[in-house]
Amino acid sequence: MRYFVSDYLGVGLDQADILRAEYWRTHGTTLAGMMDMHGMPPKAFLHYVHDINFSVLSESPRLAKLIKSLPGRKIVYTNGTEPYAREVLRARGLNMQTIAPNPKPEHSIRFLRSQKFHQQRLRCLKTNLAILRYQPT
Repeated sequence: MRYFVSDYLGVGLDQADILRAEYWRTHGTTLAGMMDMHGMPPKAFLHYVHDINFSVLSESPRLAKLIKSLPGRKIVYTNGTEPYAREVLRARGLNMQTIAPNPKPEHSIRFLRSQKFHQQRLRCLKTNLAILRYQPT
């Protein structure tokens, strides 16, 4: 990510790393910060950071079994692209519904409310803690 930020903003790698961390902290994701602070369209960024070798990921029958054992609906909500999320799920041997991406924390909150999730019963297995701390103004 720092290489993309460096190239896009024309700054050195050290400055790019500082900005990347700052945007993560203040905007919930580096992408949201780049969009908000620099008007960057997300497509090139998402293509760059998601161009990875999925063969390094292995299937996880144990994880699949644990997730399947959880009660209720299982949804993967990602700040990545849907094709990227599907590739990660496929590589890990998981078969779950994927929701279209959105890089901003307030969209996660809006999505959860639109799905009428019961806050006391909602479980997040792994997420960006900045999103959980985000309080829309």
